Amino acid sequence: MSNPPPYEPTDPLNTSSTHPTPSPIFPSPASTTTPTTTDQSPADIAAWQRTFYNSSLALLVICPAVMLLPPRRIDLSTLALGTAWAMSAGYVSEVRTGQGILYHIGQRLPSRRNRERAREEESKERLWKGE
Repeated sequence: MSNPPPYEPTDPLNTSSTHPTPSPIFPSPASTTTPTTTDQSPADIAAWQRTFYNSSLALLVICPAVMLLPPRRIDLSTLALGTAWAMSAGYVSEVRTGQGILYHIGQRLPSRRNRERAREEESKERLWKGE
């Protein structure tokens, strides 16, 4: 019985190689296949989205309730629960309104442009009043 030839790295563009390239032990992310949405039926996608939405709604209630249970302290579990709550709130907000929760928070905060515009209007009003 003869030994196989030793592994020699080949040029990836050289297609005339007679030796097959061995598969790597840890494949690179580019070589792995990921499932796409075209592989799944629309009913499966809708069921997954419904489940994800319902679990997000449940987390909106459960996470703050668990954070209020004793012992009440700020540690890694509180941070994880707060993060889960914030991500669920963002997802539910995005599904219901089409915009994430950070967009809604940003709309409520006064921006620098709005403050400058308010100052200009206030100064115009003072000029009209004669102050």
